[in-house]
Amino acid sequence: MSARPELAGPNGVRERARAIFQAGGLNQALAAGLLPRHVKVSLSEAVVLGLLKQSVRKYIAVFGHGSTDLADVLRVYE
Repeated sequence: MSARPELAGPNGVRERARAIFQAGGLNQALAAGLLPRHVKVSLSEAVVLGLLKQSVRKYIAVFGHGSTDLADVLRVYE
């Protein structure tokens, strides 16, 4: 199966999250070809994807000024 082109761009946050959920994880989605190997994402989403790649499943943080985008991305991937 080949990844859809819209999953590579910065506007594909929800689609990438859905593909990862349906595959059972980031590594599984990559192995199944549901996600492209290279994507253009925000720094906030890159942090979340990096944590998922390391099998981090719980996020405990105090969000303050300037971290709204990270919280928004976490909400999509929850």
